[in-house]
Order: sequence, then C-alpha cells, then structure tokens
Amino acid sequence: MSCGVRNLVDGIPAPMPDGQGQAATANLNAVARIEVLRGPLAQLYGNAAGGVVQVFSQDPPRDAVLHGSATAGVGSDGQRQTGVSLASGTGTAGGTLDVSRYSTDGYRDHSAAKRTQLTSKVVLRPSKTSTITALLSLFDQPETQDPLGVCAADRI
Repeated sequence: MSCGVRNLVDGIPAPMPDGQGQAATANLNAVARIEVLRGPLAQLYGNAAGGVVQVFSQDPPRDAVLHGSATAGVGSDGQRQTGVSLASGTGTAGGTLDVSRYSTDGYRDHSAAKRTQLTSKVVLRPSKTSTITALLSLFDQPETQDPLGVCAADRI
C-alpha cells in the first residue's frame, strides 16, 4: 500500500511516469476549485492512503460573450509569471484556453526552473441530459534544475 497523495485533474489521474504526483501539473490560472480528501477515506480514489488532491478546471461561460484576462507577477529570486485566459460559449457549446509561463532563478544554486503550460477545455451539450467534455493540457518544463540531484563534486 502506498502512503502517497493522489493528484487528479478533472477526474483524471495526474502522476509522473514514476507514479509520483506533481502538483505543478495543475494550471492554477484555470482552476475553478480544489478538493482535498485526507486519510484512509482517500482509498475511494485508489491506492492513496495519504490523501487525494482533486483539481477542477473552470467550465466555459454560457453567455455568448468572449471573456479574457491577463496576469503578470514578479517575486524574489527572479520569479516571473505571466498568463492569458480566454473563454466563450453558448448554452450548447463553449471553450476555455489558458496559457501561462513561470520562471525563477531559484533561491540557491542549481534551483532555477522554467515552466510553460497550456490548458484548454471544450464542453458540448447536445441535449439537456448529456454533456461531452474534451480536455487538453500541455506541460513543458525542460530546464528545471534539482539542487539535490547534482553529484558531490558539483555541490562545492
């Protein structure tokens, strides 16, 4: 039995290839709500005795108006974040698109990171009783450094 925490995004498991959950894969700019279930009751979601973190993305609006927003932020250690969100829809179809970029120089050597995310959701409602949802999530984090992953000679 694993004592880990299981991450779900819109009901879909979001582990890395080695099975570990990464909270960074959920794009917080596109989140409607986050539910956390602690302890043994998390077994309802599979082998996750430590708990479950379930992220739900925003549904598209139904008012036939194009909604848009842009975000930007800076912080210590060279942190920079930018994002753009668009959403539109009607009673029968709609979609959302969110693109964001985060980078940091890191607070210590070998801890710099860059992350680009694209999240999209299309919702079709062909009848009053049925809904079809398509999700697209792209996550690119090619240059993340790991200060604990360097060899002993490089730590000096």
